[in-house]
Amino acid sequence: MNFKKVISVLLIMVMLFVFMSLSFATASESGTTVINFSTTPDGNKFIYSNNPEYIYGTSGYTISQSLDTSSNYDAEFYHINSSGTTLRFGVLIVNNNTGSASVRVFNNNSAWNYSGNVPNATASMVYNYVNASSGYTDYSIAGKGSKFICFTSAASGYHAAGKVLFKALNSNMYCKVVYIVAGSNETTNQTNAQNAPETTKLANPTSTNCYPYDARVSTVSGTSGTKFYLSYVSGSAPSNPNEYLAPISYPNPSRSLLQGNYGVTYNLTLTGASGKMLTIKPDWNSCTKDQCYVFHNGISWNTVTIPYNSTGYTFTLPSTGGNVNIKFILPGGNVGNVLFKIS
Repeated sequence: MNFKKVISVLLIMVMLFVFMSLSFATASESGTTVINFSTTPDGNKFIYSNNPEYIYGTSGYTISQSLDTSSNYDAEFYHINSSGTTLRFGVLIVNNNTGSASVRVFNNNSAWNYSGNVPNATASMVYNYVNASSGYTDYSIAGKGSKFICFTSAASGYHAAGKVLFKALNSNMYCKVVYIVAGSNETTNQTNAQNAPETTKLANPTSTNCYPYDARVSTVSGTSGTKFYLSYVSGSAPSNPNEYLAPISYPNPSRSLLQGNYGVTYNLTLTGASGKMLTIKPDWNSCTKDQCYVFHNGISWNTVTIPYNSTGYTFTLPSTGGNVNIKFILPGGNVGNVLFKIS
């Protein structure tokens, strides 16, 4: 092989290497800060149901989780009705005792069904949940009986989602996320839901489990120029330590992280960020439509719709004279890899 052919071959190899590097590059931006999340964050236990995402049957449950009386539970579901008929999706509390038992349902109870802009609708659902007034209602459940504490009916082709905060006041109770063809008699509905069969999940379950916390807590520098990601997933490996937690109940926890941490509240203290600008920018390489988030700007909870392929959403942090506390939630139907920039 002469010298010119050697050079040509080398150039082709270099070009292939560059092409492959670009093709398999992650969506991450350079110079970002890695956040170390607390391994013992505040929050409730978190039951999330999204696997299978598409529901083709007319009766089933995706998860059945035993409840302990020392914990509050945040239960959330997000499914697409592909059954061909209208279904009820909801969170069912089952009393496995022979005598009556009680469940405490907090006002954080929100559900919807929708066929249009799903990220916008899920953001509204989560916004209603975090903005609910304080208070609760205790419900008594007869022995071996059950009760829906959060539900919505969705026509075929519609999405269904809901989120509810609750606490079992007696032992030997459990929570099921179910779907059934609902009738007019609520007692029959509850019985049918309680007896629904388990739904077969996908081969690599990632998003139907009970997790130890529904919040992540950390302190981040509020210096201008700081950049960091939340809800970031690079392949199967999270970029921030302790951001993704293994479930507490699934038999193979290493294969069942909740990618994107949908419904999880990120609670961040930005040191010295008083009065600065914060930009939230989706990774447009990962999605093809508007993204809708729920966030606390240091003063109040808000929802924001960020137009596709825009430069993001920028707002001024409150003038606190020092640190600023913000919160962020990724609602279902959106895409993770969300970049935050302080300026």
